[in-house]
Amino acid sequence: MQRGVEYFYTLYKGTPPFAFQFESFYRNENVDNFENDNFFQNARNIGLNETQLRSLHLVPDQNSNYSGCDIDWINFIAPCTGTFSFETFAVSGRSTVDTRLTVFDNNLQQLAENDNISSLNTYSRVSLTLTGGQLYRIRINNMSTSNAGFYNLVVGANLQINGPDLLCGSSQTYSIESPGVSVSWSSSNTNIATIHPTTGVATPVQGASGTVTFTASVTLCGQTFTQTKTVTVAQSGFITGHYTMSVDPTQQSIANSLYRSVMVRRGQTVGINFTITGSTNVSSRLWTFDNLMSTGTTFSASITAPQTGYSSVTKTINLDLTTPCGIVRNTYTFQVMSGGWSMRISPNPATQTLNVLLDEPTPASKQMAVNNAEEQKGKQITNETKLSLFDANTNLLVRTWVFKETSAKNYTLLLNGIRAGVYILKAERKGETTTAKVIVQ
Repeated sequence: MQRGVEYFYTLYKGTPPFAFQFESFYRNENVDNFENDNFFQNARNIGLNETQLRSLHLVPDQNSNYSGCDIDWINFIAPCTGTFSFETFAVSGRSTVDTRLTVFDNNLQQLAENDNISSLNTYSRVSLTLTGGQLYRIRINNMSTSNAGFYNLVVGANLQINGPDLLCGSSQTYSIESPGVSVSWSSSNTNIATIHPTTGVATPVQGASGTVTFTASVTLCGQTFTQTKTVTVAQSGFITGHYTMSVDPTQQSIANSLYRSVMVRRGQTVGINFTITGSTNVSSRLWTFDNLMSTGTTFSASITAPQTGYSSVTKTINLDLTTPCGIVRNTYTFQVMSGGWSMRISPNPATQTLNVLLDEPTPASKQMAVNNAEEQKGKQITNETKLSLFDANTNLLVRTWVFKETSAKNYTLLLNGIRAGVYILKAERKGETTTAKVIVQ
């Protein structure tokens, strides 16, 4: 348009009403080869996967002030139904420009618009789904009234790969959310990670780590496009070790998480001691429990049983491990119940016999023993140990074993005739009661 105006005045009107710029303006390399395209009626076409080098120059007004902003219009006919991307980007070695990209349908109804790709990128990008055979109009505005510059415009398939940047331990799915496309996947290094060619499910190779590039070959409108994504493959960290309790000095292995329940005397304090003996892919560790924190390979905590009978307190010790896969949290939860007896059973699940160990913890103090004795006043105390098995679902009594003494610790129960299922074993001795879950196979 600007060229046409100056050319018209030069040929037919003589000197224009603004500074004579015909030669320099017409040959000015800041004016691209697509002018006159300031109006949609003069728009040129752009094809799929085509890149056009364009400029947004300053426009002189009638007072010879170059203060106006150029506008570019472009037509795009969607060759098929699918999701397409419209993007402006910098031209190497040329001045940059601040673009705004707007997409309209053929009736100039706005469909999408983008000014800046990011706070650091003043070019523009729009992705949307178009109908095959339809005409769409693209408008590029110069958002700076004082700067001219260059840009590339490209129309392509929307090939953004969705999926994590870090592949750790388990499989992850990568995808391209673009209607009307078919995708074929490949991995640059199958010794680090593989990816299924059609589903996009990526699986790290056990024990391997490093970087791998996944390539998506996308077919849209009969054309093939490629997009890549570089992913870091790492192995999650873990530890080995054990813990002991003041009421059970037997070393128990540390798992990723555990739940332990014990019954002790009212008010008794249970000490818990952890020891880490080894670690893999762990750069640091952090223990937390109540107000305690530690980064060492050992950690100690204590939990005090309630003063009231047959109640409990539950607390969790957290161990956060810093690994290549991020922070991995191990949780160790302990329930300390107040009562009179601690019961351990084995094996569990059981088949033919069940071994029961009843252990009466030592009172926390002489006064605690007196308190417990006072609570037993008025109760009917018998000189026997009674073990009762209840159905966990119906709460019906299944079998009872009665032993005419109160001093033995170990009992062997025969389970013949008892069907497979989940049961509750109840132990009664000296007016105290404790229970445990039993699985019969």
